[in-house]
Amino acid sequence: MAENQAEATTAEQTATEAEPHGDATETTQTEATQPDTAIDWKAQARKWEKLAKANHEKAEQADQLREKAEKADELQRQLNELNAAKAWDETVAQVSKDTGTPEDVLRLLKADTADTLTEAAHGVDGE
Repeated sequence: MAENQAEATTAEQTATEAEPHGDATETTQTEATQPDTAIDWKAQARKWEKLAKANHEKAEQADQLREKAEKADELQRQLNELNAAKAWDETVAQVSKDTGTPEDVLRLLKADTADTLTEAAHGVDGE
């Protein structure tokens, strides 16, 4: 009988050591959720990769828009310069017509407005 009790105690200890934190169903559930977690990580990785690609595409579009805006600004600057040059040519032609001073002479004078150009043209004519 002593042998039966010793065997029963040993069997209980072995069973307890094999299941230290509850019954076997908890361990099975934990093991069952681990593959789901790995699938979730894969899904998350795909999701983040998709977002990164979308952000990359948007960044490229933003770069293209920025380049186009810079080009538009440069073209606008050039247009403004051409319009200013055309307006100045018209001013020189008008002052030449009003004063009788040739346009070539007026272009040599330092002036930035029609009034200063007219004054300078009168100074040239007076000499």
